[in-house]
This record gives sequence, C-alpha cells and structure tokens, in this order.
Amino acid sequence: MAAPSHSADFSAILQALNEFDPNEYLRAIRLDEESEPDSPGKTPAARSVTGLKNMMECELDFFRATALSESDERVLLYTDMPPLKDRTMEQEYPKLWMLGVAKLIKKGLQVEIIHSVDRPIEELMLGLEVHLPMYMTGRITPYFLKEGVSGPFRHMLEVSGAAALAGEAIAGHHAEGSFRLTFAPEELRYYQKRAQALMEKAAPLMDIYTEERVPEFYRFLAEEAERGFPGVRLDMPAFRNIIVEVCHDRWAVVAKDGKPRIAFVVRHPKLVDAIERFAAPLVDEST
Repeated sequence: MAAPSHSADFSAILQALNEFDPNEYLRAIRLDEESEPDSPGKTPAARSVTGLKNMMECELDFFRATALSESDERVLLYTDMPPLKDRTMEQEYPKLWMLGVAKLIKKGLQVEIIHSVDRPIEELMLGLEVHLPMYMTGRITPYFLKEGVSGPFRHMLEVSGAAALAGEAIAGHHAEGSFRLTFAPEELRYYQKRAQALMEKAAPLMDIYTEERVPEFYRFLAEEAERGFPGVRLDMPAFRNIIVEVCHDRWAVVAKDGKPRIAFVVRHPKLVDAIERFAAPLVDEST
C-alpha cells in the first residue's frame, strides 16, 4: 500500500514568517499591564468549567497567573483538540493567546509545546500558522507525541510553576468539554508529574536555528550534502525573504533570510511531505 500523501496551503505560514518581527512584538508587551493583583476582578480564580468560552477565559487566566507569578519553572502546553483558529473559536482569541504566550516569553520562561500531529493536514498547518512565528523568539521548543493520539477522547494539559489547566472532551464535541484551572499546591504537584510523564513520550518536532545559531544551520546543510542528502530549493517568488529546501523523505527547511534571520529544520514525515507538495503562488496574494 502506498504511503499517504499530505498537502495543504502553506502560504499563510510563509506570509506570517515574512512579516512577523518577534523583537518588535516582545518590546510592545508589558508584563505589568494588568492592574494590581489584588484588584477586584483581576485575580484569577480557580474553577471548573464547561464550554469553549469558559475554557478560553481559563486559559487566559492561566497565562496571566503564570506571567505575574514569581515562578521561573518551564511551561508545558499541550492539546489535541482543534486548533486556535477553528471556526468555533472567537475571532480575537488567537491574538489574545499569542499575547499570553508572549508575556511568558518576555518574562524569560522556557515554553514547551507538544503538537498533535495526528490531525488532518489542514488543521495541523492552521495550528503551525499561529505557533511558528512565535518560535522565532527562540524561547519555545516544539515537540510531538511519538506514540500518536487515538481513541474517542481529547485532552488538554497546560502546566507551569504557578498554575495548571486540564481538560477533556469527546472527539468532535470539544465545545462540550470540561476544564479545570487550579493554583492549589497539591494539585499543581499532580499535574506537574503528569506533564513530566507526557514529555517523556515526546520527541522534537523541528530544530530551530535563531540568529546566533545561523552558522550551525549552514554546517548542518553542508554535513547533510556530504552524506549524500542535499536539499532541493523550492521556487518561492511571492516570498522574497523566505527560503524553502526539501530533502525528500528526510527533512525540509523553512528559513527567513532577513531580520531577524531564522531557520526551521522540519523532520516529521507528514510535514516534510506537505511542504514538498506545496505549490507556491507566483505573486504575493496579500497585496
């Protein structure tokens, strides 16, 4: 049986990389833009909720509590529910989500995101459209679960040194899911152990070479060519600052040749295949 092929419109991701400046973005973020923590309505409350709207409010409170806390522990974000731009999500939510993660990064926290790659390729690309520009900060490390995800249940687990948000839903019914936000020390210890166990089942989704690691990136390309695995550059006329190279069945490179310079080396077969099959537009469709 032939291996399944994957294809999707990669344009939105390339456009986001082309336009996104993580330094400018982080400079605009103020960790203290909230009112005093003890101001009425500003202190996040622990709670159990159902429904997407309540989940979104809990997630923003998770980011807020973590950014304003004294903890410097790493943050784990995982969900195998539909991506942020799913049609059931509120229109402004992806922007608020990115703002919340940006606060964690600006605080100096290391953020680890485990992606669910067992999705339709369109959903996977939609999720990467939100995440990939944030990876340009160099403070987020992407992973995927080696064992994959199967069965009727979907889960969410977000854990930091200050808060935890956990949820579950039936596949196809995530709008009716149940979620719990907690700050209690004993519950945090439980969810931190779950996060550690989950990370043990994860593998890196891609290698990220930020500006200071660009020489390392070129050494990688040279070493791969010496081993007999040179990349083939894809024509990207609509994205002047973007370079895409693919080594069939081995890796794909998406690099920004502008300020700030950055390169992503993608190794997951599903993503490599999707990038290789991408038919780039001849002109910039955003203008």
